[in-house]
Amino acid sequence: MPETACALNLPEDWAAIAQALDEHGHAPLPDLLDPEAARRLGERLAQGPRERLETLGMGQGEGVRAGLPHGHWDSLHAPLAAIANRWCQAFGQPEQHATNGQVHCAHLTRLGPEDFMTLHPGDDDPALLPVRLLVLLSDPQDFSGGELVLTEQRPRMQSRPWVVPLARGDGVLLCNQRRPVRNNQGQLYGAQLRHGIGRVRSGVRVGLEVSFQGRHDG
Repeated sequence: MPETACALNLPEDWAAIAQALDEHGHAPLPDLLDPEAARRLGERLAQGPRERLETLGMGQGEGVRAGLPHGHWDSLHAPLAAIANRWCQAFGQPEQHATNGQVHCAHLTRLGPEDFMTLHPGDDDPALLPVRLLVLLSDPQDFSGGELVLTEQRPRMQSRPWVVPLARGDGVLLCNQRRPVRNNQGQLYGAQLRHGIGRVRSGVRVGLEVSFQGRHDG
């Protein structure tokens, strides 16, 4: 099937997004896709070859690895790379992420009744940006359960949990590697965010995960 345009409602206040990622490890992108565009994208990507999440140790359900249609997805890369580079500097790392990269890969998840995704930290590949994008492509009225669940692990502290509500077309940026955080004594440490999808009780939940290219070799 030929690729079709899929325009994004790109965010404007990147300072607020950067602050949310710094403080909480995640940042909402409401109305990133129009609901109808989200529905069409979910239908298109679902036509690709499927694999079971059980074989990946990721829970229960179906996953589809597919290319995104032409659109503005790559436009998210530059501001995310700037955030990632600032985190590198905070950790004293000389490696820098290129600001002209692209989407690395996208995965569609299709979760039916009793399906779920286990809590996992995401891809720690240093060649990728430490921030990934999740988008809900189905209507929350079409399924029950299936909440996006986040937990933040902090050294010698209790984990912080979140349940993030999403409407169709809403996105959320997640830190999928360590991010620099200072404790009350001003000491720097790396906080780790894990994310998963709660068990779907009824209906079908369709979501999208997008990762971005990071460092270039050499």
